[in-house]
Amino acid sequence: MQNKSFYVITLDEELFGQPWMKPAVMCRMGMQPKEAPRGDVYVDLMHPICSQPEALDRWRKEIGPVVFLSRFPLGKESWQRFIESGSEILYIGDMEKRVGQGTDIRGQQGDLSKLVPERPASRGKIEPATWVALLSAIHSHQMTGNLYLKTEKIKKMVTFLSGFPLQVKSNKSKELLGRMLVDENVIPASACEESVKKMNAESILQGQALVRMNLLTEDELVAALSRQWAIKLLDVFEWLEGEYVFKEEAVQIPEFLPPFSFCDLMSSGLSRLTSGIVEASVNIASGMFLVPHPLARWRYQPLPANIDMELFGRIDGRLTVNQLMEAGQSDRTQMTILSSLLLSNALLLSLRPLPTPQHFGGFPLPGEHVLLPARMLEELEVEWQTGISDIGRIETWLRRIHMDRFLVEKPSVREQMESWFNKLSHEKISPIQNVADLRLFQLGWKVKYE
Repeated sequence: MQNKSFYVITLDEELFGQPWMKPAVMCRMGMQPKEAPRGDVYVDLMHPICSQPEALDRWRKEIGPVVFLSRFPLGKESWQRFIESGSEILYIGDMEKRVGQGTDIRGQQGDLSKLVPERPASRGKIEPATWVALLSAIHSHQMTGNLYLKTEKIKKMVTFLSGFPLQVKSNKSKELLGRMLVDENVIPASACEESVKKMNAESILQGQALVRMNLLTEDELVAALSRQWAIKLLDVFEWLEGEYVFKEEAVQIPEFLPPFSFCDLMSSGLSRLTSGIVEASVNIASGMFLVPHPLARWRYQPLPANIDMELFGRIDGRLTVNQLMEAGQSDRTQMTILSSLLLSNALLLSLRPLPTPQHFGGFPLPGEHVLLPARMLEELEVEWQTGISDIGRIETWLRRIHMDRFLVEKPSVREQMESWFNKLSHEKISPIQNVADLRLFQLGWKVKYE
């Protein structure tokens, strides 16, 4: 195809490093339409002029129709909106086909299946690094089933639903609910013994017995069960050796959903490792760039409650691991949170920076109250009807209605939340990266990439 002159309204000079951009003329903010050459006109959607309808109308009158240029493929609904308004929109990755031969500035999306760990073996050995990798793989593949763990003396069973560990059973006496509450001076030993008798006599759970004995309120029981769940699961991070068997099978969904995100679990578990393995793994990746996962399912996972939002808000696809850690003064807690975000695939590592900044986005406020599903859906419906145009607001909603928050709700509620999640994610499409540049973070870097 023969190259021809065309006009690009943009402030991104990196666009003009592409071979197929050589015939283009770049618009500066103060340039008037009369200075434009005659030919096709493209408007970068990231240019401030796109927020000035009167300026765009002036361009159309002076030059003619313009083509809006998108940095990422639009969802069907957004694309249809442009068509109905009488405008043409073009994905930047397809632009070089129209104007000449060259290299796609955004790269090819490629096989996104490479952006998750390998599917775990059904059985194997456990040590700190392999345990972390096993959790990450089960979560990444959204597997449902039971994980059987054992050492010489300890046996545990972890029930997973869509990759999230919902329930943990253990034969470790210290991890029994009553024993834990006695050890933490919540109830006396005599009350624990009485609750066991009541539990056996009435065929109820010990937690229910403690509530009926007025030793715990319902809210205190939920808090106690959450702590028990964490203690039983985090204990495995400290195992130096053990074995596991994972069976994919249907599971009974418990009524109780631990109030922790997967990132919370990983962060808390990694903080128990004292061998320096986290620091060493982060240091190996220090020169690589932090990139939000291109798929909304992973990018907008619920975040750890103690995340430093000011620090992680710097992530935009152009910041290296080392630069982030320097900004955070190598804080151990935030380094561990970074590792947990990488292991849960909310963030990826890239050999090259993104051509255009793409922020992580959508951070909820610390301690944000999670509304009941019905109330949340009602608020979202009202906001949708009035028009959600702010990208930050869309991203915040994506985090609030993420499917991991509603695993134990009724199927109808989960379906509604997932439907809304998919609808909103079409309004905020994540960037497309060259998959060949991306790497998964590994604890200990035992996995080699071709």
